[in-house]
Amino acid sequence: MTLRAADRRCEGHRLARGLTTIALAALSALSACASTSTNAPGAPGTASAAIAPTAPALPPPAPAVQFRTAAESRPALLASISIPSIDRLLGSGTALVGRAVPLPLDAISVRDMLLSQAGLSPNVGENLDFSSPAGVAVVAMGPGTDAGVVMAIPAKGAAQARQAVAALGKTLSKRGEVSEVSNGAGGKGWIWMSGSVLVLSDSLDALVKGAALAMEARRPATEDVTAVLFPDAIAAANGTDVKTAIAKTINTARAAQAAQGMAMNPDSVSLFSDMLGLVADTSTFEIGLAVDTTRGVSIRTRMNAKPGSKLAAVSEETHPVAFDPLLFSGGKEVTLLAGASTGPLFRAHIARLHQRLQNSKEPGAAAALAFFDATVDAVAGMGAVSGYLRPELDFRAIYPLKDANAAGKVTAALKHLDQKAALALIKSQMDGTKVLFDWSVKKETVGKLTALHYSMIPNLKSDLPGLRDFWKKFFGKSLDIYSAVSGSRFIATGGKKAKADLLALAAGKGAEPSGEAARAIAAAKGKDLLEYFDFGPLVSTIAALSNDPRAALLAKGTQAPIPLALTAGGDGKGQVTTFELNIPPAAFSGVGTLLQGLNASAGARK
Repeated sequence: MTLRAADRRCEGHRLARGLTTIALAALSALSACASTSTNAPGAPGTASAAIAPTAPALPPPAPAVQFRTAAESRPALLASISIPSIDRLLGSGTALVGRAVPLPLDAISVRDMLLSQAGLSPNVGENLDFSSPAGVAVVAMGPGTDAGVVMAIPAKGAAQARQAVAALGKTLSKRGEVSEVSNGAGGKGWIWMSGSVLVLSDSLDALVKGAALAMEARRPATEDVTAVLFPDAIAAANGTDVKTAIAKTINTARAAQAAQGMAMNPDSVSLFSDMLGLVADTSTFEIGLAVDTTRGVSIRTRMNAKPGSKLAAVSEETHPVAFDPLLFSGGKEVTLLAGASTGPLFRAHIARLHQRLQNSKEPGAAAALAFFDATVDAVAGMGAVSGYLRPELDFRAIYPLKDANAAGKVTAALKHLDQKAALALIKSQMDGTKVLFDWSVKKETVGKLTALHYSMIPNLKSDLPGLRDFWKKFFGKSLDIYSAVSGSRFIATGGKKAKADLLALAAGKGAEPSGEAARAIAAAKGKDLLEYFDFGPLVSTIAALSNDPRAALLAKGTQAPIPLALTAGGDGKGQVTTFELNIPPAAFSGVGTLLQGLNASAGARK
């Protein structure tokens, strides 16, 4: 929101963008009407400057504005945003960024710099209270009309609020306690002083409708920024409903794929539709940004379920993910870690894959279906995979089985699997997509295990630039994958040492996770999903594959981790499903190490 209507009006469906900069929106709002001349009447300083004797006479006062109550305006509310403390946000943010870019900055200097860049005089910043809550309300203004944005910004006191208003520009008219202000450059807006709080909007109608809601959004919270979105109201304000908007999104995605000569896998479309469908089951989205020097940056999305909906069922069924110690054997640092438990959406997806395989006319489809069903029935509701890039690429996947009887059924089905059946299984899950790889499958005896050995290479029809060269450098001639039943586990390994790793897993030599992966697992306790990835090894591995000696120098300078972690889970009550993306402090330190490596490689180039 700003006093420049053309610059700050926004539609409800764009509210989720820019959360990390929303804390500065209050400052930008004021900049639009800042005075362009420090010597002009009404310049920043004292309240008396705005009513200097030389100022032109104001027109007769118009009737006072009658504001709507929060209850009256709530049906029009599209979103509200709460910022408990800009000072706290900037303080934590600069501390974290300082780990990556060691600049002599603190919260106050960053705040002053931003005020200056926004065109605000120092007096305006001195009068605002950056330690107290600010609030934003976005309200629907009617069909075919942009949403109205109203902001409530605290000053240090009533006198300071008047001084800030006087510094913003020329008062054109007054409606009781509401002033219409112009900055002299074509920008106009409306300001209401409610005690020591400035409530601003481009539109008087929006101010009338949203002032109470913006004031209501000024509330303390544990997160540094919290946005609450109302999907049904946003859709209605745009002349549609959520289900229709979802269907349009899916059709658009299909059309884009078709334009590229590719068809979307029907099962993938169905899974995507199921996931998007949860949006229609959501009464409100709460999107929170928390910046903390001990946990890093966290972005949390809480989907509050409508009673009796599919989202309510997803939220109610919880199975905390667990990680087998065999995933971490070998003493290497994990690059990738993913684990998920089986829920309603995944079971529906499995049912579609079963049906597709049942309808398959591929040779060997019957044996493939028997193996598929035996495996689905035997798995104890979850699975996990770990991946490594140092010293070479390899990955491991483990699915715990229910019992010895279930393991025996999978082993028996595995023995009936041949090349044709294995390829039928693969094709059933890739039908409709453009296959970029050639597969070969054969049974092998590995130790005492009956294993399937898959090999995959890019096929000649693959049109991705450089894929075959990259594949050869990264994996060698082919990517080898082994899978087998070992005790009460279904295990799989991949990479240059996949066969040896399969034997190691079968020997049962596990280990505890370490480093950032261990911290991510601890933070995911009680969640249904964890996805962890460390970009540090990826950057150094790609650099090491380059023939440029500067890249080799960069590879040596990027050994620090740059981890990210995503978790998700329901509350077990059918009310809330939460997703959280976490960027831990180690990621900022790792970026700092990467930048040092880039500087070193740049120096080598000179």
